[in-house]
Amino acid sequence: MAQVGVGYTKIASLSGAVGLGTVPAGATSVLLQAETKDVRLRFDDTAPTATDGFKLVAGTPFAWAGDFSKVQAIETSASATLHVTWFKN
Repeated sequence: MAQVGVGYTKIASLSGAVGLGTVPAGATSVLLQAETKDVRLRFDDTAPTATDGFKLVAGTPFAWAGDFSKVQAIETSASATLHVTWFKN
């Protein structure tokens, strides 16, 4: 089944752990990509730190589906940006 884009968010304030923002209606998966600097993610409603969590390497996209409310992100060094593209089936 083809996926259809239903939203986009650019998160530029990652000095502290943050969620992915407002989930668009019908979203079933997300594509994440860090720009310029790496980002750490946790998927269990626990805040990541700059040294602990799933490391999303800048420029490498990562697709995920699950409970979006439990995802948190933080930059590994200053000035990271996280691009979030939402999809539905």
